[in-house]
Amino acid sequence: MSKSKSLWKRVLSCLILFVPDKKVRRDLRNRYVYGFDDTQLDVINNNYKKNIERIRAKIKTDKIKVGFLVSENQKWNCQSVYEKMMASEDFEPIILITKVYSDKHEDFGKFYTSVSENYEYFKSKGMNVEYAYDIETKEYIGLDKFNIDILFYQQPWAIAPNQNISVTSEFALTCYVPYFVAITDSSIHYDQIFHRTLWQQYSINELVCNEYKRKSKYPLNNYQVVGHPKFDTYLSNEDIENEGYIIYAPHHSFAPSHLNFATFQWNGKYILEYAKEHPEFKFVFKPHPQLKTRMIKRKIMSEKEVDNYFEEWKKIAVFCNDADYYDLFKKSRLMITDCSSFLGEYFPTKNPVINLKNKNSIKFNPFGQAITDCYYKVYDLKTLKSTMKMLLEDNLDPMKEQRLARLKELDIVNTSTAERILNVIKESIS
Repeated sequence: MSKSKSLWKRVLSCLILFVPDKKVRRDLRNRYVYGFDDTQLDVINNNYKKNIERIRAKIKTDKIKVGFLVSENQKWNCQSVYEKMMASEDFEPIILITKVYSDKHEDFGKFYTSVSENYEYFKSKGMNVEYAYDIETKEYIGLDKFNIDILFYQQPWAIAPNQNISVTSEFALTCYVPYFVAITDSSIHYDQIFHRTLWQQYSINELVCNEYKRKSKYPLNNYQVVGHPKFDTYLSNEDIENEGYIIYAPHHSFAPSHLNFATFQWNGKYILEYAKEHPEFKFVFKPHPQLKTRMIKRKIMSEKEVDNYFEEWKKIAVFCNDADYYDLFKKSRLMITDCSSFLGEYFPTKNPVINLKNKNSIKFNPFGQAITDCYYKVYDLKTLKSTMKMLLEDNLDPMKEQRLARLKELDIVNTSTAERILNVIKESIS
């Protein structure tokens, strides 16, 4: 996008903010800023009908080819779905590696995992993987080249124009599994053009699905309640020895942000110093993939200071910067985090969590509230110190029974989400 065009859209977006009616504001933004209206939605839905008819004819003699579009391996969340498809006689999965697309990311591109690194991540696992971005020409490859029938998107944003739904719906059914566990009350997780134009999107439970439908400005008829593939890892009977890890996982959403979860300013340095002073404890440093970028952009630290901070952690702890963190979860005793998704993802471990709180953060949805009510909420350094002492040094966990009862009540780890997704797809095209 040219700078002048981008500037014009930003000016228009600001002007639209003065329109008093929320629905009118949203419609104006969709039409004039994003260039989208209901006519295009009708076209996309008609494309899906044609694709279903084509796939119905194809499956009589051939497998359904399913692409997973990935730009950040750290957000990979469909391993169990991929594996279930590989074992199936009906599907042929493939990972398609693309590049984060957004003007605002260009200055900080060096902090993102490179396209080649993402490719090697999946290749090293023996998975079917292809480049959907040409590193030499710096061009995004049209996804029709891969002859896919179904496309799973990794995230709703930073998608190249020739890889977005308005294009891919012409030849594929589009699906979306959130790369996070949805526990927040944020409309960006359900009320964007992206969500409206998907063929299917998958919700973790009825509680979240009903909340989205209740609050959305548009009908959300493409939701399927299946669970979350990330929780499939907890179904494994593999015996993993607990190493007693303490996981520190800071989020990137420094103000101004619609989330405002980040709390690094008042606890980041202290937690590092605590880890240094207590070598008897094994720490894991699991920062959000965008933490470096945001810390520099929001002037929390200089680039040199951020690099030094990360290096200090690497000297004394396990450093995790990819999607392979569930074994670390299972080997841990405690998580310290302000990351909303991890508050949900970690819950099935039954371990305690110190939930670092920002008083200006967005609220949790009912599902998130039910989970975080069982965690130790900390708003300041004094309380953090006393809570860490209680859980780590005194080995006390007074909220344990409450967590166990709530986990049983929510019943989020029971049957395979991957299997449910495959069944839903097959039923929808049969």
